[in-house]
Amino acid sequence: MGAADAALARRPHAALVLGCGALLLTATLVSAGSLAAASEDLALVAAAATCGLWAVVVIVRPHRRPMVLVSILLADVAIGASAAVLRNTSGGAIYLTLLLAPTMCAALCLSRPFLAVQTAAVAATVAVVSAPAGAVAVVVNTVILTAALAGTAYVVLRTREGLSEARDEGRRRISTDPLTGLDSRRGLDERIPAMWHAATRRREAITVLMMDVDQLDSINDADGHAAGDALLVALAGVVRTLVRTEDLVARLEGGELAVVTADASSAGPADIGERLRRAVASASLSHQVTVSVGAVRYVPSDLDDPLPTFAGLLDDADQAMRSAQQAGANRVVGLTAPPFMIPPPRSAAH
Repeated sequence: MGAADAALARRPHAALVLGCGALLLTATLVSAGSLAAASEDLALVAAAATCGLWAVVVIVRPHRRPMVLVSILLADVAIGASAAVLRNTSGGAIYLTLLLAPTMCAALCLSRPFLAVQTAAVAATVAVVSAPAGAVAVVVNTVILTAALAGTAYVVLRTREGLSEARDEGRRRISTDPLTGLDSRRGLDERIPAMWHAATRRREAITVLMMDVDQLDSINDADGHAAGDALLVALAGVVRTLVRTEDLVARLEGGELAVVTADASSAGPADIGERLRRAVASASLSHQVTVSVGAVRYVPSDLDDPLPTFAGLLDDADQAMRSAQQAGANRVVGLTAPPFMIPPPRSAAH
């Protein structure tokens, strides 16, 4: 999950905080009675209007962190101005507690540096509003209120970071094959759309290769599964070094590995598969092994649905790999022309 997606996922929390802030502001307006003093009216309306703008920015554009911070600081100013105007009234200083709403929103939507900026803004706001009461009041009010708000916000921020780390770790475990460290099938599906769209934009062809270790079953039977697992780990490292960083390599099941690459060359799928087959056959591994490879090459278009189309290509490559095994193993079968087992393209209207 990217930063923008994570911010979007936190919209309900931000909306809850903003809703509570709106209720507090509404209660303040109601408690003001018949709008007796024009200055009080202006302060309260300004606070309500600024926090309304802040709510729109935070909820609609949460991925624009500087914009969110500016809107939160504007809410600080509005609340501080309201508290300054009303400080001589009964309970006027209580309006400073409304700073909890923008501070909590900073903890929910922003990172630590931004929260530090908000904490400094809260301290400055409290100090300015408390200034007429004397130096002692400034220090006491600033320390107590800032510590309370910042401490609460920090707890929320750490909880949010912990949940985010746990979510990312869970996603990483699901997307990674625990034995080889390569992508799993789910990890492959997560990364295919980006490669697909990039290949479409650059007018490159996508080659999907499926390979299976021909001797894996006999190695498991003769030397045990631990030996077979060690071989797969070493083989995964060899294959990873044979492809580019941007190419995808995944372990699907057993000794089956998938390689997905995109390029604009005129090389056929069998040529790419043959290079991998020869490299594995000559690699220095714990056991001398060979692989059977099935390869499919396809030129994507804007009308394709990446995941269903890729699933079809993977099925084609798997069928080609099985054909290579049936033909005697240690060979490559490549498909260079339609029809492939892929879904029909979407309608241009979609």
